[in-house]
Amino acid sequence: MRHLKDFKNMISEKTVPNSIKILTRTVLLLIVILVTLSGYDLGFKITNETNIQEGVNAIHYGYLTPYLMESVNYYTRLLYMLGK
Repeated sequence: MRHLKDFKNMISEKTVPNSIKILTRTVLLLIVILVTLSGYDLGFKITNETNIQEGVNAIHYGYLTPYLMESVNYYTRLLYMLGK
């Protein structure tokens, strides 16, 4: 009978047990840590994407430069021949 009264008293209490409070705080802390790490990872990926795009552009311009030099040389010779 005493156990039943204790159990009813525990149910009727408005306070939350200490173990549940600790569990709630732990879960909230883990969520905050997870959000922080996800934000850091996202920022890192965005930075890397920018660096990769710069590398791709550098390779593109590296291939484009000889073509531009050939075009300039061609038109220079063409103007020279026309002027002669």
